[in-house]
Amino acid sequence: MPTRSSKEKRQRVGMSIAKTMNIGVSWLLENTDFLRYVLESDCEQQIYWDSFAKEHPQCQPAIDQAKYILQHLDTPSDFLTREEIENLKRRIKTTLSV
Repeated sequence: MPTRSSKEKRQRVGMSIAKTMNIGVSWLLENTDFLRYVLESDCEQQIYWDSFAKEHPQCQPAIDQAKYILQHLDTPSDFLTREEIENLKRRIKTTLSV
């Protein structure tokens, strides 16, 4: 389990990225904390991402789209190819199993 300081560092990095650019869907889909937020209903991540979205409203469309993709992985998508979906599922399974 990461220490509090490493979590804080990740959050600061996330916030600084958000300040300099719009967060992309692919960045969110690669973010372990975001995966836990959407797929595991992690309370700590819920608080963090809700706060993140409020502080960075320009990121909300990407957050919504990434959440939709993760919640509908078994539904055909215009966003990802079948191969990308299968790769994402494998990565999620590996990431969240740790």
